[in-house]
Amino acid sequence: MAVGSEPEIYFYANRPSASGYIYTYALMEPQPYAAHMQDEMIREIDEAHPKYVVIVDVFTSWLARPDSNRKIIEWSRHYVHDCYELVGVADIAADGTTRFAWDGAAREYRPASHDILYTYTRKSDAPCSVPR
Repeated sequence: MAVGSEPEIYFYANRPSASGYIYTYALMEPQPYAAHMQDEMIREIDEAHPKYVVIVDVFTSWLARPDSNRKIIEWSRHYVHDCYELVGVADIAADGTTRFAWDGAAREYRPASHDILYTYTRKSDAPCSVPR
């Protein structure tokens, strides 16, 4: 499951999405359904409890505005903290190069850029959720 607008992750990983929201731009737009859409995405992820979650911390993957509702972003941080373990970091530099860190090195890695993808794996097969 990717939390961000990166549908190619599902293609390359040959995995289905835990949510129908594979693009998250509309969740950040100033429109009347944004909050409902975020709640729906949270519910879908929570119910699916996917084996992997990729958190996309890249501005262009969200296009959040100053007045955007960021509930899904805040919820996802708590969700992965409580229910998942960090196993990978992709740090995308301004020049287009990417640094990768996996497993123990990922947990110790300190990002050098503002564009980062974090990959997490479930701590347990048991259901896990955090307050919505």
